[in-house]
Amino acid sequence: MLSNRMTRVDADPDDVLPCLRQVGGSEQWRTARLLGKTGSHVAYKVETWSGECFHLRLGQATSTEHNQTEGLLIDRVYQILDQQNLMITPALKLASCGRIYQDQRSYLLTHWIDGLNGRLHAHRLGQSQGYRLGISAGLALAAVHSLAGPDSPSAWVQETTSRCRWLEKGLTRNVKRHQAVAAALDFVNHNRSIICSRPVCALYNNLAFDQMIMYRDIAAILINFSQWRYGDPLYDLAPVLTDISRISIPFATGLLDCYLSQQCNTRIMRIIVFYAALRTLEQLSRSSERQVPDQTALRVIERLAADTDCFGQVIPCWYPPKRLSGHGSSHLWLSS
Repeated sequence: MLSNRMTRVDADPDDVLPCLRQVGGSEQWRTARLLGKTGSHVAYKVETWSGECFHLRLGQATSTEHNQTEGLLIDRVYQILDQQNLMITPALKLASCGRIYQDQRSYLLTHWIDGLNGRLHAHRLGQSQGYRLGISAGLALAAVHSLAGPDSPSAWVQETTSRCRWLEKGLTRNVKRHQAVAAALDFVNHNRSIICSRPVCALYNNLAFDQMIMYRDIAAILINFSQWRYGDPLYDLAPVLTDISRISIPFATGLLDCYLSQQCNTRIMRIIVFYAALRTLEQLSRSSERQVPDQTALRVIERLAADTDCFGQVIPCWYPPKRLSGHGSSHLWLSS
């Protein structure tokens, strides 16, 4: 007869075992293997005596509402994809979440998914593979955005306007002289009003290959919802222009095609470019405070400027022209 006590815990700090034992169902766990630490979060791979595996994240207790909504988002994405008959591949599935250890720790327990690290695998994607995976990421992102936010966008507009104004103080004079930075700053300043009537919903707020698992070149699975917040859904697409397209243009194209239903137009793309410029300028301004410009952020601004003809056009030059009209159903990378 098997014991119901964990035989091995590779973990740190010392108080982790009492924490783990307070998670519901932990009496069935056999091992808990430390995966790594990110900020205040510590991740473990848990295996039960019956061989089932889970991903456990422990962290400092945040607001109860934030923890509950994160769990709700994970469950909602899973349910929506299931209702759309898209669950031929696994998606992140919630087991439980809550507070433990006298409310000092929060935890999130999800079913384990076998797959490849998104960033490591993205560099090796072919065109057809990348496009298909981008579509799956677009479907998951749309499911996240189905969770409505506050009725009024005023808080989001106020915050974004404040962020725009702060750039003037945060960027040094030398950095502002850079051609791409000056063009980006001018674009942001002249387009503040375009966000005033935008809808507000739950945002993933962490779109990056690092936050994805690639499953058999079929699905890109979003795995970390801890940075969620409320805001304009198009804000979540900014990293497609600044980060994802830099690694895989087919993936970025598939994501945009899916999310925008192949209706890419200048009105929508102007908002996405606005957020992409704002985010990158903020990164650059934070490094400016140390009097050492962030070279990575500078290169991103330069690339964004190059992709948009120094912000004179808002459809990036790498986006296939065949998509712009929205006519036809053929896919450039799905013909093979």
